[in-house]
Order: sequence, then C-alpha cells, then structure tokens
Amino acid sequence: MAVGRAVSHWAHAEVHLANVFGNLTGMDHTMAATVFRMFRSVPNQKEVLLSVAKVSTRCDESDLATLSAILIEYSSLAVKRNDIAHNPLGWQQGEEQKIYRMKREKVSKPGMFPYSRDMIEVEDIEALTSDIKALVTRIGQFDRDLFEKRIKEMPLPSSLPELFGESPQPRGLLDT
Repeated sequence: MAVGRAVSHWAHAEVHLANVFGNLTGMDHTMAATVFRMFRSVPNQKEVLLSVAKVSTRCDESDLATLSAILIEYSSLAVKRNDIAHNPLGWQQGEEQKIYRMKREKVSKPGMFPYSRDMIEVEDIEALTSDIKALVTRIGQFDRDLFEKRIKEMPLPSSLPELFGESPQPRGLLDT
C-alpha cells in the first residue's frame, strides 16, 4: 500500500506542473495538460518548464528561482519514486515491513541472476510519500501565484454592458 500511495501522489505533482505550464504559456487547462503529458521524462519536463518560464511574461526572476528550486526537488524525488515504481519488489515471509527492491544489473557470465537486491523499509516509502505531498503543496502554491498574476493582467471592462458586448450608451424608452 505504501508504494501505491507514493505513486498516486506523484500523479498530483505532474498535474500541478501541467497547470504551471498552462499558466506560463497562457493555455487553458485542457490544452496545457494535453501538451505537457507529451513530455514524459522528468528531464524533458524540467527543460520545457524552465525554457517556457524564461520567455513567459508571467514569470519574473523570483518566479524563475522558485520554479528552478521546485524542479530540482522534483528531479530528486523522481529518482526515488522511480526506484520503487519501476523495479520489482518483494518481501520475506514474516518480515512484511522490510521490502526488498530488485534492481536490474549487467551480468558478465551466462546464467547469472541479473538483479541485485536491496532492502527498503516501509517507513522510507512513507517518508517519500510525505516529501512528495510537500512538493505537491509547493507546486500548487506556485501555480496559484502564477494564476493570480494572470488574472491581474486581464483587462477589465470599464462598464458592465461592455462585458456583455452591448453599447455603453444609455437608451431612452422611445429610442429604436
């Protein structure tokens, strides 16, 4: 269950990064999520987000520094998450709190088992999940901050009738 929680919270980080991508580019959520998911690897996602942020009018130097820090943490956590999400896991009977991870290795002789085994504790996976949750919170706050900037940039109509496309000139009862 611990592995499932870590993997499932990771999906939230990716969704929030897609939102950040949308706010930086001005795309609506559906378009941004569709485009961003094409950048499957963490290095590609990081490169795209930093490149877009550097040319976005919605991102200043402070925002760029914040995004860079977020993406460094995202990359670091991705390595740990991928270790548990993309390698076979197992445990010894009676020691369910000690999980071993099978990591693929190159072998030099035919017939050798091409995996090494290292132990991980359920607590370590839970700590990773906690770190991922904290990152999701940071990305979400950064996304909200960008969204607020985007809203503030939008021109407001000078009157309510303009908002609905009507002429702002008053009309009398007998005007046709």
